Amino acid sequence: MELGFAASTVRTRVASGRLHRVYAGVFAVGRSDLSVAGRRLAAVLACGPGALLSHLSAAAHRGLRDAAPATIHVTVPHARDRGHAGVRAHLATTLRERDRDVVDGIPCTSVARTLLDVASASTPRELERMLERAEILEVYDHRAVVALIRRSRGMRGVARLRAAVLDAHPGETITASGLEERMLRLCRRWGLPVPSVNEWILLSGEWVKVDFHWREQRVVVETDGYRYHRTRAAFRRDRRRDRLLEVEGYGHARFADEDFDADLPHVRSVLERLLGA
Repeated sequence: MELGFAASTVRTRVASGRLHRVYAGVFAVGRSDLSVAGRRLAAVLACGPGALLSHLSAAAHRGLRDAAPATIHVTVPHARDRGHAGVRAHLATTLRERDRDVVDGIPCTSVARTLLDVASASTPRELERMLERAEILEVYDHRAVVALIRRSRGMRGVARLRAAVLDAHPGETITASGLEERMLRLCRRWGLPVPSVNEWILLSGEWVKVDFHWREQRVVVETDGYRYHRTRAAFRRDRRRDRLLEVEGYGHARFADEDFDADLPHVRSVLERLLGA
């Protein structure tokens, strides 16, 4: 109507097959066989201004999970914008601007908000995989997730998301840990290349998160704090990672946290040899 079309013109174009009605007020132009993304966009448009693709639909659209639900999930700011065939609308009146995003032209919830929305309907393992996928795709923002958890007390999924984040990032704060900052300072002081921190790398077809990664030199260093590496599961996981690094030809070393206090010359010597300094 804003473009000057009369209702009769719309009806004529629908009858001739130039427009295809998807929802009330939403039409596909020229063809009716919309892509998956097209159906998602149509659902968002049908739910009115401010609507966002959300929940499992947003997770699939962002690549955080492979399977997408048959029903399209949309979050709406007003109760009046609910009710379309094949669309499940979720009312949320407290969304902030930081909870909104646009991905491939489709308004959708932010990564942090998407993770919170799917937390209550996902198993711990499913949520863990989505967190891992977000990090691999480099869309995970730890600060944003922590801030959302803090201001969403009492909402469904908060406790489960908090547990998953703490499990995936034991001991981490919003900023880099003291040990990470110290490693970076030491490398600069010793004239060594500065590593990437908490980076995902592909080892024998498996994504693995490592503490310190020198990409050009193909060197990985891991740090073991007793508190977070004392379980049998952690012990097995660490040794498996060491084996994968060896198979892929990485130079690697594993230090205890205490080495950075009691034996810095040893740490420096090992790093210099690994990095060819």
